[in-house]
Amino acid sequence: MNDPDPLYWIVVYLLVAGVAVARFMGRRMDSAVKVVVGMVIAGLLVSGPGVVGYLTSGDFNSIYGQMAMERPYIESVREFLGLFVAGLYLVLAGVRR
Repeated sequence: MNDPDPLYWIVVYLLVAGVAVARFMGRRMDSAVKVVVGMVIAGLLVSGPGVVGYLTSGDFNSIYGQMAMERPYIESVREFLGLFVAGLYLVLAGVRR
């Protein structure tokens, strides 16, 4: 495992999944949703500079290939997209009551 922050990703995605399961069971977890949204926003802010680097590189197909030291933005873009999808779900789940 080469990810320096695996605990963050495990916790965030497990909490998002927990919110989805709770919603499926008809339960609302407003406090948990707020915590997870905060964690997602923090991750988006941390990965944001890498996304800017990706957009300014013009190397748009690079996110489909191997991660490389000369293109550190690849991991940031992938992380950003995953968090964006998770955040979008949380927002939509919060809107639909």
